Amino acid sequence: MVEEEGIVLAVNESTVLVETQRRSICGQCSASKGCGTSLLQKTLGKKRTVLRVIKTYPVIEGEHVVIGLDEHALVKGSVAVYALPLLVMMVFGVAGEAISDHFSLPYGDVISIASALSGLFLSIFGIRRFSESIANDSQYQPVLLQRTKTINIEPNSKILT
Repeated sequence: MVEEEGIVLAVNESTVLVETQRRSICGQCSASKGCGTSLLQKTLGKKRTVLRVIKTYPVIEGEHVVIGLDEHALVKGSVAVYALPLLVMMVFGVAGEAISDHFSLPYGDVISIASALSGLFLSIFGIRRFSESIANDSQYQPVLLQRTKTINIEPNSKILT
């Protein structure tokens, strides 16, 4: 389980909006002074992300929580978003080149590039369908794991469960 700390922004019946601050391991290695990633993070600053998280126990706004995402879901999503478009683009590009060579078509490079781009766009639509299909799948959604800081609850405050 990949874990991240965040703050509860809003509470609904079954979900919670949690704001997290993206962390980086930069600064922990000896090459951080000359590393491009470290320099880029220092330039752009820390980015905040708001996530919809499945509520597993009652929480209130402003509460500090730890959220988690299944590692297998993270790997599947990463492969779908990063590796699949590159793979499909390369396969379509090679297929376009093979077709243009087989039929001795003029402008073989243009056909190869056009095929690669069409493969890229096709994979983007595939990723979109994949993301729509897993949008409500609990395996691919982050969940509340624990509270990190308890807060004082006023007697008249509302706790949404």
